[in-house]
Amino acid sequence: MKGRIFLVCLFLKLFCAVTFTQAQDKTGYFLGVHPQTNALNPAVSYNRTLIILNPSFSFSLANSSLTFHTLFNRGVGEQDTLLFWDFKKIEKKLRNSNSFYGDATLNLLFAGKLLQNGRYASFQVSRKYNACLTYPRSFVNLRYGNANLALNKPRTIDLDNYAVDGSIYDEYAFGLSKTYNQKLSAGVHLKLLQGKMAVKTTKFLASITTKEDFSQSVMKTDAEIKLSAPVMKEKSSGSRFEVDMTELREQTSFFYYSFRNFGAALDAGFTYQVDDRIDLSGSVNDLGFIRWGAKPQQLVSSGEYLFDGFYFSSQNIEDFDSKNYFKVYTDTIQSVFLPRESDESFGTWLNARTYLGISYRYNPKFTFTGLLKSTFYRDFLLVEATVGTVYHPRKRVAFSGSWSYSNFSLYNFGVGAVYTGPGYQVFAVTDNINAITLLDVKGMNIAFGVNWLIFQQRNDLVNSKSSFLRE
Repeated sequence: MKGRIFLVCLFLKLFCAVTFTQAQDKTGYFLGVHPQTNALNPAVSYNRTLIILNPSFSFSLANSSLTFHTLFNRGVGEQDTLLFWDFKKIEKKLRNSNSFYGDATLNLLFAGKLLQNGRYASFQVSRKYNACLTYPRSFVNLRYGNANLALNKPRTIDLDNYAVDGSIYDEYAFGLSKTYNQKLSAGVHLKLLQGKMAVKTTKFLASITTKEDFSQSVMKTDAEIKLSAPVMKEKSSGSRFEVDMTELREQTSFFYYSFRNFGAALDAGFTYQVDDRIDLSGSVNDLGFIRWGAKPQQLVSSGEYLFDGFYFSSQNIEDFDSKNYFKVYTDTIQSVFLPRESDESFGTWLNARTYLGISYRYNPKFTFTGLLKSTFYRDFLLVEATVGTVYHPRKRVAFSGSWSYSNFSLYNFGVGAVYTGPGYQVFAVTDNINAITLLDVKGMNIAFGVNWLIFQQRNDLVNSKSSFLRE
Protein backbone atom coordinates (compact mmCIF):
# COMPACT_ATOMS: atom_id res chain seq x y z
CA MET A 1 0.00 0.00 0.00
CA LYS A 2 1.28 3.45 -0.81
CA GLY A 3 2.78 5.36 2.10
CA ARG A 4 1.07 8.34 3.75
CA ILE A 5 2.50 11.63 4.93
CA PHE A 6 1.13 14.30 7.27
CA LEU A 7 0.69 18.09 7.30
CA VAL A 8 4.21 18.81 8.49
CA CYS A 9 5.47 18.59 4.91
CA LEU A 10 3.14 21.42 3.94
CA PHE A 11 4.22 23.55 6.89
CA LEU A 12 7.85 22.98 5.89
CA LYS A 13 7.10 24.09 2.35
CA LEU A 14 5.12 27.16 3.38
CA PHE A 15 7.46 28.37 6.09
CA CYS A 16 10.49 27.95 3.84
CA ALA A 17 8.87 30.67 1.76
CA VAL A 18 7.78 33.13 4.44
CA THR A 19 10.05 32.92 7.47
CA PHE A 20 12.92 35.26 8.19
CA THR A 21 15.87 35.55 10.48
CA GLN A 22 18.11 38.42 11.44
CA ALA A 23 21.65 37.31 10.66
CA GLN A 24 23.34 40.18 8.82
CA ASP A 25 23.62 42.09 12.13
CA LYS A 26 26.82 40.15 12.87
CA THR A 27 28.60 41.70 9.89
CA GLY A 28 26.97 45.12 10.31
CA TYR A 29 27.43 45.44 14.07
CA PHE A 30 30.73 47.35 13.76
CA LEU A 31 30.20 48.78 10.28
CA GLY A 32 28.98 52.15 11.54
CA VAL A 33 25.55 51.93 9.91
CA HIS A 34 23.34 54.33 11.81
CA PRO A 35 20.72 54.54 13.24
CA GLN A 36 20.65 50.74 12.82
CA THR A 37 23.58 50.48 15.24
CA ASN A 38 21.58 52.27 17.92
CA ALA A 39 18.84 49.68 17.46
CA LEU A 40 21.35 46.92 18.24
CA ASN A 41 22.96 48.77 21.16
CA PRO A 42 21.07 51.60 22.93
CA ALA A 43 24.33 52.95 24.39
CA VAL A 44 25.34 54.29 20.96
CA SER A 45 24.70 58.04 20.91
CA TYR A 46 25.35 61.00 18.62
CA ASN A 47 26.90 64.45 19.00
CA ARG A 48 23.83 66.22 17.65
CA THR A 49 20.07 66.39 17.68
CA LEU A 50 18.69 64.87 14.48
CA ILE A 51 15.77 63.26 12.71
CA ILE A 52 16.44 60.51 10.19
CA LEU A 53 14.02 58.92 7.77
CA ASN A 54 15.46 55.46 7.36
CA PRO A 55 13.51 53.17 5.02
CA SER A 56 15.55 50.00 5.36
CA PHE A 57 14.77 46.30 5.38
CA SER A 58 16.53 43.18 6.59
CA PHE A 59 15.40 39.63 5.96
CA SER A 60 16.62 36.05 5.84
CA LEU A 61 15.55 32.49 5.22
CA ALA A 62 17.33 29.86 7.31
CA ASN A 63 17.03 26.44 8.89
CA SER A 64 19.03 24.57 11.48
CA SER A 65 19.90 21.35 9.66
CA LEU A 66 19.22 21.00 5.94
CA THR A 67 20.92 22.21 2.75
CA PHE A 68 20.35 21.49 -0.92
CA HIS A 69 23.10 18.86 -0.90
CA THR A 70 21.54 17.33 2.20
CA LEU A 71 18.11 17.02 0.60
CA PHE A 72 19.11 15.70 -2.82
CA ASN A 73 21.63 13.41 -4.45
CA ARG A 74 22.45 12.73 -8.08
CA GLY A 75 21.76 9.42 -9.72
CA VAL A 76 24.40 7.08 -11.17
CA GLY A 77 25.12 6.03 -14.70
CA GLU A 78 22.58 7.33 -17.18
CA GLN A 79 20.75 9.10 -14.37
CA ASP A 80 23.71 11.21 -13.19
CA THR A 81 21.96 14.37 -14.41
CA LEU A 82 18.88 13.72 -12.27
CA LEU A 83 18.28 14.58 -8.60
CA PHE A 84 16.79 12.20 -6.05
CA TRP A 85 15.68 12.69 -2.44
CA ASP A 86 18.56 11.59 -0.18
CA PHE A 87 16.72 10.40 2.92
CA LYS A 88 19.76 8.70 4.48
CA LYS A 89 21.74 11.93 4.43
CA ILE A 90 18.74 13.87 5.73
CA GLU A 91 18.39 11.47 8.66
CA LYS A 92 22.10 11.80 9.47
CA LYS A 93 21.98 15.61 9.50
CA LEU A 94 18.77 16.06 11.46
CA ARG A 95 18.98 16.80 15.20
CA ASN A 96 16.51 15.73 17.86
CA SER A 97 14.77 19.08 17.39
CA ASN A 98 15.06 21.03 14.12
CA SER A 99 13.76 24.39 13.02
CA PHE A 100 13.08 26.81 10.26
CA TYR A 101 13.36 30.11 12.09
CA GLY A 102 13.99 33.79 11.87
CA ASP A 103 12.79 37.37 11.81
CA ALA A 104 12.72 40.49 9.66
CA THR A 105 12.76 44.20 10.37
CA LEU A 106 11.38 47.17 8.45
CA ASN A 107 12.78 50.43 9.84
CA LEU A 108 10.94 53.68 9.25
CA LEU A 109 12.05 56.58 11.46
CA PHE A 110 14.71 57.57 13.97
CA ALA A 111 14.78 60.77 16.01
CA GLY A 112 17.41 61.75 18.59
CA LYS A 113 17.53 64.66 21.00
CA LEU A 114 20.73 65.85 22.64
CA LEU A 115 20.13 66.59 26.32
CA GLN A 116 22.27 68.03 29.09
CA ASN A 117 24.90 66.20 31.15
CA GLY A 118 25.84 63.75 28.41
CA ARG A 119 22.34 62.33 27.98
CA TYR A 120 20.75 61.44 24.68
CA ALA A 121 17.07 60.62 24.05
CA SER A 122 15.93 58.69 20.98
CA PHE A 123 12.76 57.38 19.34
CA GLN A 124 12.49 54.69 16.67
CA VAL A 125 9.61 53.16 14.71
CA SER A 126 9.93 49.68 13.19
CA ARG A 127 7.84 46.77 11.93
CA LYS A 128 8.99 43.33 13.14
CA TYR A 129 8.29 39.85 11.79
CA ASN A 130 9.33 36.54 13.35
CA ALA A 131 8.43 32.91 12.84
CA CYS A 132 9.68 29.46 13.78
CA LEU A 133 8.67 25.98 12.66
CA THR A 134 10.03 23.23 14.91
CA TYR A 135 10.00 19.57 13.92
CA PRO A 136 11.60 16.41 15.42
CA ARG A 137 14.07 13.95 13.92
CA SER A 138 11.22 11.47 13.47
CA PHE A 139 10.07 13.61 10.54
CA VAL A 140 12.38 11.64 8.26
CA ASN A 141 10.57 8.40 9.17
CA LEU A 142 7.61 9.61 7.13
CA ARG A 143 9.42 8.20 4.09
CA TYR A 144 8.54 4.69 5.26
CA GLY A 145 4.85 5.47 5.00
CA ASN A 146 2.29 3.35 6.80
CA ALA A 147 3.50 -0.06 5.63
CA ASN A 148 6.47 -2.31 6.28
CA LEU A 149 6.70 -3.78 2.80
CA ALA A 150 9.28 -6.43 3.73
CA LEU A 151 7.05 -7.91 6.46
CA ASN A 152 3.77 -6.87 4.84
CA LYS A 153 2.64 -5.27 8.09
CA PRO A 154 1.22 -1.83 8.87
CA ARG A 155 3.36 0.81 10.54
CA THR A 156 2.31 3.55 12.96
CA ILE A 157 3.46 7.01 11.89
CA ASP A 158 4.54 9.28 14.75
CA LEU A 159 3.64 12.96 14.25
CA ASP A 160 4.19 14.37 17.75
CA ASN A 161 6.03 17.53 18.80
CA TYR A 162 5.69 19.82 15.83
CA ALA A 163 5.18 23.53 16.48
CA VAL A 164 4.46 26.67 14.49
CA ASP A 165 5.07 30.02 16.19
CA GLY A 166 5.26 33.52 14.78
CA SER A 167 4.08 37.11 15.06
CA ILE A 168 3.93 40.47 13.32
CA TYR A 169 4.03 43.65 15.37
CA ASP A 170 4.97 47.33 15.28
CA GLU A 171 7.64 48.58 17.67
CA TYR A 172 7.94 52.05 19.19
CA ALA A 173 11.28 52.32 20.98
CA PHE A 174 12.00 55.16 23.44
CA GLY A 175 15.71 55.33 24.24
CA LEU A 176 17.85 57.12 26.79
CA SER A 177 21.64 56.90 26.94
CA LYS A 178 24.29 58.66 29.00
CA THR A 179 27.98 59.25 28.42
CA TYR A 180 29.50 59.08 31.89
CA ASN A 181 33.06 59.93 30.86
CA GLN A 182 35.47 59.50 27.96
CA LYS A 183 35.35 55.72 28.40
CA LEU A 184 31.87 54.56 29.46
CA SER A 185 28.41 54.98 27.97
CA ALA A 186 25.23 53.09 28.82
CA GLY A 187 21.69 53.16 27.51
CA VAL A 188 18.26 51.53 27.47
CA HIS A 189 15.30 51.23 25.12
CA LEU A 190 11.78 50.94 26.47
CA LYS A 191 9.65 49.48 23.70
CA LEU A 192 5.90 49.61 23.30
CA LEU A 193 4.62 46.88 21.00
CA GLN A 194 1.42 46.89 18.95
CA GLY A 195 0.57 43.36 17.86
CA LYS A 196 -0.84 42.72 14.41
CA MET A 197 -1.21 38.95 14.36
CA ALA A 198 0.31 35.85 15.94
CA VAL A 199 0.24 32.07 15.81
CA LYS A 200 1.28 29.88 18.73
CA THR A 201 1.26 26.09 19.02
CA THR A 202 0.34 25.03 22.53
CA LYS A 203 -0.03 21.30 21.86
CA PHE A 204 0.63 18.98 18.92
CA LEU A 205 0.14 15.24 19.33
CA ALA A 206 -0.76 13.09 16.34
CA SER A 207 -0.26 9.68 14.78
CA ILE A 208 -1.47 7.60 11.84
CA THR A 209 -2.37 3.95 12.35
CA THR A 210 -3.38 1.45 9.68
CA LYS A 211 -5.51 -1.66 10.01
CA GLU A 212 -3.85 -5.08 9.72
CA ASP A 213 -5.59 -5.72 6.38
CA PHE A 214 -4.54 -2.25 5.08
CA SER A 215 -8.18 -1.40 4.42
CA GLN A 216 -7.87 2.09 5.90
CA SER A 217 -5.64 4.48 7.82
CA VAL A 218 -6.79 6.54 10.78
CA MET A 219 -5.27 9.80 11.97
CA LYS A 220 -5.51 10.44 15.72
CA THR A 221 -4.94 14.04 16.79
CA ASP A 222 -4.85 16.15 19.92
CA ALA A 223 -3.59 19.53 18.80
CA GLU A 224 -4.26 23.21 19.42
CA ILE A 225 -2.88 26.22 17.57
CA LYS A 226 -3.83 29.68 18.83
CA LEU A 227 -4.30 32.68 16.56
CA SER A 228 -4.40 36.35 17.44
CA ALA A 229 -7.50 37.29 15.44
CA PRO A 230 -10.15 35.71 13.19
CA VAL A 231 -8.24 35.41 9.93
CA MET A 232 -9.50 31.85 9.52
CA LYS A 233 -13.11 31.17 8.64
CA GLU A 234 -15.13 28.09 7.80
CA LYS A 235 -16.59 27.59 4.37
CA SER A 236 -20.32 27.18 4.02
CA SER A 237 -19.95 23.38 3.97
CA GLY A 238 -18.52 23.51 7.50
CA SER A 239 -15.85 20.91 6.69
CA ARG A 240 -13.16 23.22 5.32
CA PHE A 241 -11.55 26.49 6.35
CA GLU A 242 -9.98 29.31 4.43
CA VAL A 243 -7.97 32.45 5.11
CA ASP A 244 -9.97 35.66 5.24
CA MET A 245 -7.65 37.75 3.05
CA THR A 246 -9.58 40.97 3.66
CA GLU A 247 -9.22 40.57 7.41
CA LEU A 248 -5.57 39.58 7.02
CA ARG A 249 -4.72 42.69 4.99
CA GLU A 250 -6.51 44.87 7.53
CA GLN A 251 -4.68 43.34 10.48
CA THR A 252 -1.23 43.68 8.96
CA SER A 253 -1.61 47.30 7.81
CA PHE A 254 0.17 50.10 9.67
CA PHE A 255 -3.22 51.65 10.43
CA TYR A 256 -4.61 48.66 12.32
CA TYR A 257 -4.60 49.04 16.12
CA SER A 258 -6.14 47.03 18.88
CA PHE A 259 -5.79 48.03 22.50
CA ARG A 260 -5.98 44.34 23.39
CA ASN A 261 -2.85 43.40 21.40
CA PHE A 262 -0.18 45.27 23.32
CA GLY A 263 3.18 44.35 24.75
CA ALA A 264 6.42 45.76 26.11
CA ALA A 265 10.13 45.03 25.81
CA LEU A 266 13.45 46.31 27.09
CA ASP A 267 16.93 46.70 25.59
CA ALA A 268 20.02 47.55 27.65
CA GLY A 269 23.57 48.12 26.47
CA PHE A 270 26.97 49.66 27.12
CA THR A 271 30.14 50.77 25.33
CA TYR A 272 33.52 50.99 27.06
CA GLN A 273 36.78 52.34 25.66
CA VAL A 274 39.58 50.29 27.19
CA ASP A 275 42.28 52.45 25.58
CA ASP A 276 42.83 54.41 22.39
CA ARG A 277 42.60 51.26 20.27
CA ILE A 278 40.30 48.78 22.06
CA ASP A 279 36.54 49.17 22.58
CA LEU A 280 34.15 46.80 24.31
CA SER A 281 30.38 46.76 23.81
CA GLY A 282 27.46 44.62 24.82
CA SER A 283 23.69 44.59 24.85
CA VAL A 284 20.61 42.55 25.66
CA ASN A 285 17.74 43.05 23.22
CA ASP A 286 14.03 42.24 23.14
CA LEU A 287 13.41 41.17 26.71
CA GLY A 288 9.64 41.31 26.47
CA PHE A 289 6.29 39.85 25.50
CA ILE A 290 3.01 40.59 23.71
CA ARG A 291 -0.43 39.79 25.08
CA TRP A 292 -2.87 38.84 22.32
CA GLY A 293 -6.47 39.50 23.30
CA ALA A 294 -8.16 40.91 20.19
CA LYS A 295 -10.71 38.28 19.11
CA PRO A 296 -8.45 35.28 19.75
CA GLN A 297 -9.06 32.15 17.76
CA GLN A 298 -7.98 28.53 17.83
CA LEU A 299 -7.30 25.82 15.28
CA VAL A 300 -8.30 22.67 17.10
CA SER A 301 -8.06 19.04 16.11
CA SER A 302 -9.04 16.31 18.56
CA GLY A 303 -10.32 12.91 17.54
CA GLU A 304 -9.93 10.24 14.89
CA TYR A 305 -10.18 10.82 11.14
CA LEU A 306 -9.88 8.66 8.04
CA PHE A 307 -6.65 9.67 6.37
CA ASP A 308 -6.08 9.65 2.63
CA GLY A 309 -2.61 11.05 2.06
CA PHE A 310 -0.28 10.74 -0.89
CA TYR A 311 2.75 8.78 -1.89
CA PHE A 312 6.19 10.31 -1.27
CA SER A 313 9.29 8.41 -2.39
CA SER A 314 12.92 8.89 -3.37
CA GLN A 315 11.90 9.29 -6.99
CA ASN A 316 13.47 11.72 -9.45
CA ILE A 317 12.30 15.15 -8.28
CA GLU A 318 11.52 16.11 -11.88
CA ASP A 319 8.56 13.73 -11.55
CA PHE A 320 7.48 15.22 -8.22
CA ASP A 321 4.22 17.08 -8.89
CA SER A 322 4.23 19.34 -5.84
CA LYS A 323 1.13 21.29 -6.93
CA ASN A 324 -1.16 18.26 -7.03
CA TYR A 325 0.54 16.58 -4.05
CA PHE A 326 0.04 19.53 -1.77
CA LYS A 327 -3.49 20.18 -3.05
CA VAL A 328 -4.49 16.72 -1.86
CA TYR A 329 -2.60 17.34 1.34
CA THR A 330 -4.34 20.67 1.95
CA ASP A 331 -7.73 18.99 1.58
CA THR A 332 -6.74 16.52 4.30
CA ILE A 333 -5.51 19.25 6.63
CA GLN A 334 -8.67 21.31 6.24
CA SER A 335 -10.82 18.32 7.13
CA VAL A 336 -8.86 17.81 10.36
CA PHE A 337 -8.34 21.33 11.70
CA LEU A 338 -11.32 23.63 12.17
CA PRO A 339 -11.20 27.23 13.46
CA ARG A 340 -12.98 28.14 16.67
CA GLU A 341 -13.48 31.49 18.31
CA SER A 342 -12.07 31.76 21.80
CA ASP A 343 -12.44 34.15 24.74
CA GLU A 344 -9.00 33.27 26.12
CA SER A 345 -6.14 35.67 25.43
CA PHE A 346 -2.62 34.29 25.17
CA GLY A 347 0.92 35.60 25.34
CA THR A 348 4.06 35.22 23.24
CA TRP A 349 7.62 36.00 24.30
CA LEU A 350 9.99 37.80 21.97
CA ASN A 351 13.14 36.03 20.79
CA ALA A 352 15.62 37.77 23.11
CA ARG A 353 19.19 38.33 21.86
CA THR A 354 22.51 39.16 23.50
CA TYR A 355 25.60 40.72 21.94
CA LEU A 356 29.13 40.97 23.33
CA GLY A 357 31.68 42.63 21.04
CA ILE A 358 35.26 43.86 20.95
CA SER A 359 37.01 46.00 18.35
CA TYR A 360 40.70 46.83 17.85
CA ARG A 361 41.71 49.84 15.74
CA TYR A 362 44.91 48.72 14.02
CA ASN A 363 45.27 52.03 12.18
CA PRO A 364 42.89 54.71 10.82
CA LYS A 365 41.85 52.43 7.95
CA PHE A 366 41.63 48.95 9.54
CA THR A 367 39.64 47.78 12.57
CA PHE A 368 39.50 44.13 13.66
CA THR A 369 36.37 42.93 15.43
CA GLY A 370 34.91 40.00 17.35
CA LEU A 371 31.30 39.34 18.32
CA LEU A 372 29.47 36.68 20.35
CA LYS A 373 25.72 36.53 19.78
CA SER A 374 23.02 34.38 21.41
CA THR A 375 19.35 34.12 20.44
CA PHE A 376 16.75 32.55 22.71
CA TYR A 377 14.07 30.73 20.76
CA ARG A 378 11.18 28.84 22.27
CA ASP A 379 12.80 25.41 22.12
CA PHE A 380 16.51 26.07 21.76
CA LEU A 381 19.38 28.50 22.23
CA LEU A 382 21.30 29.57 19.11
CA VAL A 383 24.90 30.69 19.78
CA GLU A 384 26.95 32.39 17.05
CA ALA A 385 30.54 33.68 17.00
CA THR A 386 32.01 36.14 14.50
CA VAL A 387 35.40 37.66 13.68
CA GLY A 388 35.72 40.42 11.12
CA THR A 389 37.44 43.46 9.69
CA VAL A 390 36.18 46.96 8.89
CA TYR A 391 38.08 48.88 6.23
CA HIS A 392 37.80 52.66 5.72
CA PRO A 393 39.59 53.44 2.44
CA ARG A 394 38.13 56.93 2.44
CA LYS A 395 36.37 59.19 4.88
CA ARG A 396 32.84 58.50 3.67
CA VAL A 397 33.25 54.84 2.63
CA ALA A 398 33.48 51.70 4.74
CA PHE A 399 33.58 47.99 3.95
CA SER A 400 33.12 45.06 6.32
CA GLY A 401 34.01 41.39 6.05
CA SER A 402 33.33 38.63 8.55
CA TRP A 403 33.58 34.91 9.20
CA SER A 404 31.10 33.26 11.58
CA TYR A 405 30.24 30.06 13.31
CA SER A 406 26.51 30.35 12.77
CA ASN A 407 23.53 28.06 12.37
CA PHE A 408 25.64 25.05 13.43
CA SER A 409 28.05 25.65 10.54
CA LEU A 410 31.59 27.03 10.25
CA TYR A 411 31.11 28.26 6.69
CA ASN A 412 29.38 31.62 7.04
CA PHE A 413 31.06 34.60 5.43
CA GLY A 414 29.63 38.11 5.37
CA VAL A 415 30.31 41.34 3.52
CA GLY A 416 28.94 44.84 3.93
CA ALA A 417 29.39 48.32 2.49
CA VAL A 418 28.24 51.80 3.47
CA TYR A 419 28.58 55.20 1.84
CA THR A 420 27.86 58.38 3.79
CA GLY A 421 27.06 61.38 1.63
CA PRO A 422 26.05 64.93 2.54
CA GLY A 423 22.83 64.30 4.42
CA TYR A 424 22.25 60.69 3.42
CA GLN A 425 23.68 57.21 3.82
CA VAL A 426 23.22 54.03 1.76
CA PHE A 427 24.24 50.55 2.87
CA ALA A 428 23.93 46.86 2.12
CA VAL A 429 25.03 43.91 4.27
CA THR A 430 24.80 40.15 3.94
CA ASP A 431 26.01 37.55 6.41
CA ASN A 432 25.57 34.12 4.90
CA ILE A 433 27.93 33.57 1.97
CA ASN A 434 29.29 30.03 1.78
CA ALA A 435 32.86 29.99 0.51
CA ILE A 436 32.78 26.28 -0.40
CA THR A 437 29.57 25.98 -2.43
CA LEU A 438 26.27 27.85 -2.44
CA LEU A 439 24.43 24.51 -2.43
CA ASP A 440 25.63 23.90 1.14
CA VAL A 441 24.23 27.07 2.71
CA LYS A 442 21.36 26.77 5.16
CA GLY A 443 19.77 30.08 4.31
CA MET A 444 20.10 33.51 2.78
CA ASN A 445 19.84 37.05 4.11
CA ILE A 446 20.48 40.69 3.27
CA ALA A 447 19.95 44.10 4.81
CA PHE A 448 19.80 47.25 2.72
CA GLY A 449 18.45 50.74 2.98
CA VAL A 450 18.89 54.49 2.97
CA ASN A 451 19.18 56.91 5.89
CA TRP A 452 18.03 60.43 4.99
CA LEU A 453 18.88 63.22 7.39
CA ILE A 454 15.92 65.61 7.48
CA PHE A 455 16.97 67.68 10.51
CA GLN A 456 20.09 68.17 12.61
CA GLN A 457 21.42 70.50 15.29
CA ARG A 458 25.10 70.04 16.03
CA ASN A 459 26.94 70.25 19.34
CA ASP A 460 30.67 69.68 18.88
CA LEU A 461 31.29 69.89 22.64
CA VAL A 462 29.73 66.46 23.13
CA ASN A 463 31.73 63.31 22.44
CA SER A 464 30.14 60.69 20.20
CA LYS A 465 30.74 57.00 19.66
CA SER A 466 29.21 57.36 16.19
CA SER A 467 30.73 58.41 12.89
CA PHE A 468 27.40 58.94 11.18
CA LEU A 469 27.41 62.23 9.26
CA ARG A 470 30.41 63.40 11.22
CA GLU A 471 32.38 65.92 9.18
